[in-house]
Amino acid sequence: MAQFAYRARNDSGEMVSGLVNAGTMAEAGRQLMQQSLFVTHLGEARDPSTVRARAGSSGRSAGRQQVMWFFSQLSVMVDAGVTLSDALNSLALSGSSDKFRNIIDDVAQNVREGKPLSDALGQYPKAFPPASIALVRSGEASGTMGAVLAQIADYLEYEYEVIKRIRGALMYPVFMLLASLAVTIFLLTVILPRFVVIFKSRGAALPGPTRFLMNLSDNLTQHYLYWIAGAVVIGAIFCFWQKMQFGRRQRDWLKLNVPVFSGVFHKLGQARAFRVIGDLINAGVPLVDVLHITRDVAQNHYYRQLWDDVSERIKHGERISQPLMASPLIPAPFVQMVSSGDQSGQLGLVFDHLAKFAQKEYDRAIKTATQFIEPLMIIVMGSIIGFIAVALMVPLFTASRVVAS
Repeated sequence: MAQFAYRARNDSGEMVSGLVNAGTMAEAGRQLMQQSLFVTHLGEARDPSTVRARAGSSGRSAGRQQVMWFFSQLSVMVDAGVTLSDALNSLALSGSSDKFRNIIDDVAQNVREGKPLSDALGQYPKAFPPASIALVRSGEASGTMGAVLAQIADYLEYEYEVIKRIRGALMYPVFMLLASLAVTIFLLTVILPRFVVIFKSRGAALPGPTRFLMNLSDNLTQHYLYWIAGAVVIGAIFCFWQKMQFGRRQRDWLKLNVPVFSGVFHKLGQARAFRVIGDLINAGVPLVDVLHITRDVAQNHYYRQLWDDVSERIKHGERISQPLMASPLIPAPFVQMVSSGDQSGQLGLVFDHLAKFAQKEYDRAIKTATQFIEPLMIIVMGSIIGFIAVALMVPLFTASRVVAS
């Protein structure tokens, strides 16, 4: 006996779905016809563990845009009166990739079997963020699933825009750095060797910068394999360093303390945390759970440590503003607003306002950093190329004067 999943319409025209046991697909179809069901889809039910294995449980199983599309479409369908099971079945057929379709298919099958949507999504923590699962659970408890799903779609869109902005801000300096490195290597390995022949034929004494460049050029051209191997080793060490706990902690410390970009990462950590806290509190999630989820979505060790400390101290009866006041990561005016919101019972509204303000500050910090980095990179790139040009031209001018005299 095999198990088949079906979607069908009953005598009233309503869409129903479920599982049926039969020896063959034809026999399953006959059973459904005997129940006065008009079958629209019939297929062999897949083992959830097999689906999960194919979907991939390690790494990020779905892109941010795919997950954002999923919640946006699901909220529209639920608001339109489509049952959750039918909406999931429809989305499983229209997913943008096989991997994500398999995930949605497994979620739909779990929902058909009677599991809550939050539990079905919770089996894929790499695909669906913890905050989205908590919001779905609150929507199930309050009966406002359509509004909650739309809220999740807005939250994911916000996260996507935040990440896109910071990547855009970092792209220009990285491009300029790589361009200056490529130009320098080209000058040292292609242009400078041609000048070396001229300098050696003259037999004149060369200035220190020119001798330095000539030695560097000879080293690059004759031992380039060692340079490549060294670059690979440094890259591997860097990747290993980032994966280790102490490496991530040092990297996060640099983000919060490096000149120019420290303001960007501070405002990013604040805006992301305030947005999650505000959304979850307004959805009715308990504060302790809210702080635990906020800790999970924080992408900086020191902000995770902060929300861990806040959660522990709240469990011991303190107000949320007390541990925040002792932290240098949250500005004092923000803490005062949180304190007033806590006392007035408007904590969710206060965090919503703080999230909007921190987002504006984040946008300004990115703009300031970009405006500062642009001329700085031009100066660095011009200085490198200018130094090479001067080191090449000075011996030529010297030799010309010697010949003229």
